[in-house]
Amino acid sequence: MSADAGNKSQPYPSHPVRFIVPFPPTGGTDIVGRVIGQKLNEKLGQPFIIDNRGGAAGTLGAAIAAKAPADGYTIMLATASFAISANFYAQLPYDSLRDFAAVSRIASGPLLFVVHPSVPVRSIKELISLAKANPGKLNYASGGEGASITCQPKCSTTWPACASSTYRTKVRAPRWRRCWAARFS
Repeated sequence: MSADAGNKSQPYPSHPVRFIVPFPPTGGTDIVGRVIGQKLNEKLGQPFIIDNRGGAAGTLGAAIAAKAPADGYTIMLATASFAISANFYAQLPYDSLRDFAAVSRIASGPLLFVVHPSVPVRSIKELISLAKANPGKLNYASGGEGASITCQPKCSTTWPACASSTYRTKVRAPRWRRCWAARFS
């Protein structure tokens, strides 16, 4: 990879690289970004400086990355919310297809559906029945609008009870670690 395709004598990277992680520190995306940044530093001999720019399900960080020069010295770690945001928000300050180029898939992971042990269900089918029998009484935690964990209940074919706000109330969990710790009641 070269910052200037016409200049083959200067290897990439010749100076530090800004690595935008569009989520706050200490979350899963930040940890993955730091591990990848360290490995890139070791392999390529230049620092990959983590720049956490959390907010709006990653769109704030993506907007900063989109405005950076297209010289390879600003990169961004995108998540599923990057693809979701293009359909979720009416207007974004960037075009995810025009302003970005995918380089590599680096990780994947499951989204888990959990309930507090006191909730009398042991399957999604039982949870749907409970939600239908108790409209507006169940809550779910969210990391924010447009985040994949928010969209999953709204989009999932296995969780149709969430497709209607009649069956659920969102409890805003401002940080991912709080979201994991939040209980369904």
